[in-house]
Amino acid sequence: MSSETWPGNAVQRWFVRRQPDDHGEIRLHRKRIYVLPTRPGYLFTVIVALIVLGAMNYGASLGFFTAFLLVGIGLISILHAFRNLHDLRIGVSPGPPVFAGQQAHFKVRINNRHVREHFMVKLEASGVDTLIPALPANSWSFAELPLPAPKRGRLACGAVKVSTVFPLGLVICWSWLKPGGFCAVYPTPLQNGPPLPQTTVRDGTGHSRTNDKEDFYGFRDYRAGDPLRHIAWRTLARGQPLQTKEFIGESGGDLWLAWEQAQYADPERRLEQLCAWVLEADAQGLRYGLALPGVSIPPNRGQRHRHECLESLALFP
Repeated sequence: MSSETWPGNAVQRWFVRRQPDDHGEIRLHRKRIYVLPTRPGYLFTVIVALIVLGAMNYGASLGFFTAFLLVGIGLISILHAFRNLHDLRIGVSPGPPVFAGQQAHFKVRINNRHVREHFMVKLEASGVDTLIPALPANSWSFAELPLPAPKRGRLACGAVKVSTVFPLGLVICWSWLKPGGFCAVYPTPLQNGPPLPQTTVRDGTGHSRTNDKEDFYGFRDYRAGDPLRHIAWRTLARGQPLQTKEFIGESGGDLWLAWEQAQYADPERRLEQLCAWVLEADAQGLRYGLALPGVSIPPNRGQRHRHECLESLALFP
């Protein structure tokens, strides 16, 4: 066990359990900072004890002087390690949404209001750490915690450990933060899935129907599941790659992306297909809506609408 991982996991879990949840900017005051020796610190203590025993056995005043000098150095290192964290103000906020399988970046803002610099401050969360070599006096510093986002939903940062072994590595001072806030994790977009459904409009009963009046939009590469009537056979006959014709409905027609239109039985695969459709419709600048069991988002376009649709997919039960 290295000085960076001390204290042990059981001790750390005990400290985390007794730490209340935090909100907003968190101040590291003296009641939140804990101090323990590192493994080099314990070895340092044993060496000092052996020097004292040797000095007592042989009556060597130089041995006592050396032991007292080392004890003083150890006490001063404890003071400097404590001061290196004391009164720092830290805020943790979630970064922008990501897709499942990517890394979510939580932003850490550290306010150093002192006239002295702070050094070697380490942030750890969920097995990921980042080191801040120096915090200038009277300034803000920023860092990021990249956390894995393996599945869709809300990703919490969890407990964040702030620690330092500055200046000599003999003791570790640390504090636990339990910030709130979540990062939205969208489903992974389905690759090479079915094309967008035809433009649909909602009738008076609340159901969707196809708008058969379509205009030619252009060509794209063929994907498995494309209708045969949309395949560009003429370009294929001229020796070009297999392509598919794309059509868009006349003005007034809105594209509805509905749960029942997805072709997969697995709910997660359905969400991945709908996610890919939302991204494609947004890239084409279409007005589109999203219809899930119990959720209906009216047709619109733009970045905010895209986020609303993707967030609904991420939080779908």
